[in-house]
Amino acid sequence: MGMFIPDWRVLGRRWSFILTLVVGGTACIVASFVPPCGVYIWIGITITMISKLCITCSFSLAYIYTAEIFPTPVRSLGFGICSMFARIGGILAPQLLLMSTLWRKLPAVVFGIVAITAGLLILPMPETRGKKLPETLEEGERFGKKKKRDEANTIPQGEELDTIEYTDSDVCIKPT
Repeated sequence: MGMFIPDWRVLGRRWSFILTLVVGGTACIVASFVPPCGVYIWIGITITMISKLCITCSFSLAYIYTAEIFPTPVRSLGFGICSMFARIGGILAPQLLLMSTLWRKLPAVVFGIVAITAGLLILPMPETRGKKLPETLEEGERFGKKKKRDEANTIPQGEELDTIEYTDSDVCIKPT
């Protein structure tokens, strides 16, 4: 499933990333409050699996989105810094389980809050699906910014529009 989510035409990479993190974090928090007994055990397992699915999908999206967001000259540096922070999170995650001595549900709530916060922090980032990736630092600074109305309607000097010319033989009409 994590392979197909980045190519959703409706959502794109950014919204897929945001939704998987927010839904996964919310499911993690909700699952911690489901009683682990009787009929509720299947509800808890289902919500936990939804959380696991969403967080796993967001993990695969993180690699795609991170590689596309940085301009080519600093792509490996940016990817390395993001990977370093991910490793720091991986080092701290087992320590969060010690919080369960304070309150049994606290680790799941913290994991959920961190996932929801990460999802919300992606909101100001640009969409990368179907976009030309930035090649230079200047393109990287402009990447995702909205163009002014005057700039969007003009053709830069020296560039021409690609036009497609149709002839009568290109048109196919089905007989009724």
